[in-house]
Amino acid sequence: MSTAVIVINVVAGIVGAYYFMYGRKRANIPMMISGIILCVVPYFISNVYGLSLFCLGLAAAPFLLERYDLFNL
Repeated sequence: MSTAVIVINVVAGIVGAYYFMYGRKRANIPMMISGIILCVVPYFISNVYGLSLFCLGLAAAPFLLERYDLFNL
C-alpha cells in the first residue's frame, strides 16, 4: 500500500465521519449515506487515481443532489 493511498484513506475517513455526523444532525439522508460510503470504500479500492476520483465524486454528490433537487424527484 503506497503512502498516497494511506493519505487518501485517512482524508476520506475524516470527511466521511464529518458528513455522517452533519447528516445525522440535520436529518439529511444523502449526506449520511455519502459519509458511510466514504468511510468504507477506501478498504475496497487500492488504485490511487480511482480512489481519488470516486471519493471526490462521492463528496460532491450530496451537494449536487441538493442543488439540482434530484433527491425529491
